[in-house]
Amino acid sequence: MLHAACSMSMIGDDQLTTIDAVGHPADGEHAVGQRFPIDPPFGLVAMAWRDDDAVDRWLRRVTPRLTRADIESHRTVLADIRDRGYGAWRFDDAHMALHERLTAVLASMEPGEQLSRRLSSLMTMVTLISVTRTLENDLATAEFIVIPVFGSNGQPQYQIEARLSRPADLTLAAVDAVTDAAQRHFAAVS
Repeated sequence: MLHAACSMSMIGDDQLTTIDAVGHPADGEHAVGQRFPIDPPFGLVAMAWRDDDAVDRWLRRVTPRLTRADIESHRTVLADIRDRGYGAWRFDDAHMALHERLTAVLASMEPGEQLSRRLSSLMTMVTLISVTRTLENDLATAEFIVIPVFGSNGQPQYQIEARLSRPADLTLAAVDAVTDAAQRHFAAVS
């Protein structure tokens, strides 16, 4: 229905671990076993249902330190995710050229896999924009959604990232239906 490449990650205390991926190219970006730190923006869905103290500690442990404006922006996105039940993002077109140039430079230098991943993650942080709040108007620009899968403690235990290919007939109702079905399915098997 979404015509999307998907990956599923297990949410740990301080990292996300990819446990399955379908439809992604074999570029290693979504390799099974790959770990990502739960630092904003990557952990926003994982942290959206945590209490205020846990969120505050999480936002203040990030290095380099987030500005007050960054912290408030992340808190707004966390509230948007809770309200909608999942998160949606797009990449900032103004910064994508920089991301593409960095990717080309990395490819020409052939640095280690870990350095490449860290620089790519940094560029993702800089270019990622939440459209969760405005998805009714911005669905056509959404690059991917992240769907939480809740455990018995009421917190996200897993998350599913779906890269949208944006078929012409994609509607918000279809996205909502798929997210609801995915959450019900994985809650039943976890």
